Amino acid sequence: MIIGIGCDITEIKKFENKDESFIKWVLSDEELLLYQKKVGKQKAEFLAGRFCAKEAIIKAIPKNETMAMPEINIFYKNDKPQCMIDKYKIFISISHEDKYAISYVIIQKD
Repeated sequence: MIIGIGCDITEIKKFENKDESFIKWVLSDEELLLYQKKVGKQKAEFLAGRFCAKEAIIKAIPKNETMAMPEINIFYKNDKPQCMIDKYKIFISISHEDKYAISYVIIQKD
């Protein structure tokens, strides 16, 4: 049963030259390792994409459940973004186009 959908879009340039405290406010420890391997514009695209996906997840989960962004770990399996949160199955799409990053999320209850 679908219990929530979420969508978020942002300008990638807003994520250029962010300080370490902001980056750690958004990324999980595993994501931080991936971020550190990126160079140039890839860093801003990665951070913007993760931010959008996590905002979409937060919008889609039930309002009585709160999560901080670093608690949400997005990883890739078979070249598709995945996320595991206890009792939910989460479908994520993250896309980048020139100036923007967007994410769409559907959450199902197990």
